[in-house]
Amino acid sequence: MLAPPFALASALTGVGLALVLASSAAAQEDEITFFSAPDFAGQSFTTREDLADTRAAIPFQPLSAKVTGYWDICGAPEFTNPCTVLRRDTPNFDYVPARVGAESFEVRSIFATYRGVEGDAAAAEPLLELYARREFMGLRLSVSEAAPELEAPGEGGAPLSAHVTGAWQLCEGVAFTGRCVVLEADRIGFEPAELPPVIRSARPAP
Repeated sequence: MLAPPFALASALTGVGLALVLASSAAAQEDEITFFSAPDFAGQSFTTREDLADTRAAIPFQPLSAKVTGYWDICGAPEFTNPCTVLRRDTPNFDYVPARVGAESFEVRSIFATYRGVEGDAAAAEPLLELYARREFMGLRLSVSEAAPELEAPGEGGAPLSAHVTGAWQLCEGVAFTGRCVVLEADRIGFEPAELPPVIRSARPAP
């Protein structure tokens, strides 16, 4: 089981800004209220806890939500793909299937995206998350240690966005060979020349 990620920021240009945003989000009381109908109507359920299986806790299938902080909602138990991030109150979940590249979507697990993020970059555990689509959408691959061979999400093994804690080296060949780049901040969307055409290995930057 993959543990939920602990760092997310949108459209960052540097590690310093990433840490400021993460620390600010972590300082909030992360809370999410789900509703059984669109536009915050019907039954409601409020939690500040990560839920590995929402069916065991929420007596309805959520169709809208009010959000404090940043929350990942996932379409399978145990924080498993497909997942997407709620960064603001969301009056209707109808858009979610298209954003995650699925025909349908039910909320099956949730976690506070920034939970546990505080301190400086040196204190943070290295974490890399590669997403198949821009804006941290679609299939996700989480890496917390050197991975000499991996299959990155995205068409042809080319991810389109990434969450980054620390600094990570991404390479087009297995065992960290071929063209490599170093990421030191989140990318909400990669420019065409920013990454190799395929990612086959990744590790904390040496």
